Amino acid sequence: MDPLLRRDIVKFLSSLRQTHTADERRAFILLAGLDPEVEIDVKYEGSARQFWALLVSDLEKYGQLANRRDTDALEAVLTAAKEFVGLDGQKKSDDLIRRWRLCRQSGQGTETIGQAVQDESDAFPQPEGQD
Repeated sequence: MDPLLRRDIVKFLSSLRQTHTADERRAFILLAGLDPEVEIDVKYEGSARQFWALLVSDLEKYGQLANRRDTDALEAVLTAAKEFVGLDGQKKSDDLIRRWRLCRQSGQGTETIGQAVQDESDAFPQPEGQD
């Protein structure tokens, strides 16, 4: 995953006031509807930033959920977060989901989102003289 995207996701999730204690994190993960295998392996201790940094890495590796074939684990958590934030936070979550999908579709976890956007624009070059 692009390091900037990872940072933005961790920063967004760390800002959720409902996930500062281990019990709050446990409840949040249950609401996200992750597979039982993921829930069992989650380490709920540590600071919010540490918790989310480790969990985001694990969710990225886990990939597609068995119980919801239309989404993956990280997207499920970002979607669940929308219930705990206002309109601006929901828009931020939607943007992070869009960027995460773009990263996944690129097939190159180390590619930056900026590079993926540039590659897309290269596929549709501007007519000469309109650069």
